[in-house]
Amino acid sequence: MAERIRASAHKPRNDAALVASLIECISLFALGRKRDAEVVHAALRANQDYTASPLFGFVLRFTELVVDFPDCTADILASIDQFNQHGLTKSAAYSQLAGAMHLAYAGQIETAQRLIGAATHELKSFVRDQQIILNNTVVVELLSGNPDLAWCIHQLNSALFTVGDDFSRLTLHNNRLICFALTGDTGRAIHSIEIIDRILDAPGFGNRDIFVTVVMMQLKHDGAA
Repeated sequence: MAERIRASAHKPRNDAALVASLIECISLFALGRKRDAEVVHAALRANQDYTASPLFGFVLRFTELVVDFPDCTADILASIDQFNQHGLTKSAAYSQLAGAMHLAYAGQIETAQRLIGAATHELKSFVRDQQIILNNTVVVELLSGNPDLAWCIHQLNSALFTVGDDFSRLTLHNNRLICFALTGDTGRAIHSIEIIDRILDAPGFGNRDIFVTVVMMQLKHDGAA
């Protein structure tokens, strides 16, 4: 698809060519080819011909695919402004959800909660987006220092009703595992591990970075048990 779009572009550096490279970048990442995705992204990030495009916001947001926390945070937050300047409020909301996660990791919980609130308001009418909202809200809550674990579990359970892909399902069950481990609910924690193991036996996605988090959480749970 990226090659077809690129071939149809009237100029080598217009929005069509930018879209083609964005598709290529995220596809390479999804296939687990992070280094190749990083090369494509670096070329986009450095290309001054693209910086005025409304779509450059996606370049900034996709920084988190190839650059680790916290070095990607500034670009994610900048993408919010880029999208809002061009009236792309829904795209800005996705960046707010991503930015909230990174700010919460950095201990800026109140700012993260404000971003979550703004994104929720913008995306509340889109059912397919609810799992992202609910999951990210839970992560911010878990990082708050005094999380309401029962509420977190309820939110994650609700999110599972709207999820349709293995990567999202794995993420939600991994966060449920964290909640069950923190509450000392060994039975449901073990059940979550069993579900996660079944997904990992034949995952429907190429990116394996999430495996590290999942395995570490399971090891911690096994150690506690």
